Amino acid sequence: MVEGQSGSVAEAVQQAAWKAEVECPTCGSRRPHRMERRGFFQTKILPIFGYYPWLCGVCRTSFLTRKRYRRKTQ
Repeated sequence: MVEGQSGSVAEAVQQAAWKAEVECPTCGSRRPHRMERRGFFQTKILPIFGYYPWLCGVCRTSFLTRKRYRRKTQ
């Protein structure tokens, strides 16, 4: 955690950094969304290797990457 910042502000900064790093490999957009894992391959195999499914909000291409949003703590 960054010194001098409350937990919610530090989490927002960290989430923004994660989001900024995820880029669509097809169109280069920085507006992808995490998809829910579906099927055997995505639910059982991909987590072993640390891959997450994403969907581009611009070109609607689905892709896999090792980056993900940090989960929100409540």
